Amino acid sequence: MELTADDEPTVKGKPKSTPIQPDVYTTEEPQATVAPYPPKYEKK
Repeated sequence: MELTADDEPTVKGKPKSTPIQPDVYTTEEPQATVAPYPPKYEKK
């Protein structure tokens, strides 16, 4: 989340979709962004 706060001021003039990092997270599930692997594997 810290990175997002820093991107906000940088993307002030440009759309939030401009950064590549957010785009990658949007493609994958939100859970993957928080943890390297989903909780399903954690149980295993």
